[in-house]
Amino acid sequence: MSPSQPPSRAVWEAVADAALAHVLMLRDAAVLDDPVVAALADPFDAARRGDPPADLAIAAAVAAFDERLEALAPGGVGAAATVG
Repeated sequence: MSPSQPPSRAVWEAVADAALAHVLMLRDAAVLDDPVVAALADPFDAARRGDPPADLAIAAAVAAFDERLEALAPGGVGAAATVG
């Protein structure tokens, strides 16, 4: 976290990192195929760069990130990235 970065941004980015690691682990375990992972790339980027909800606890940030990713991903693909 940079000095000018609010704590909510740091939490939001950590949640995004965890969700992406989850997707990559599922790909490596052959649970998700490459087209599904590719379909999640832009939604992950957009969700991560978006403004985090203000002052959320970590569990609430995970739920909010999952919701945002699901809303941005095509055709239910976002559910594959659900962490919380």
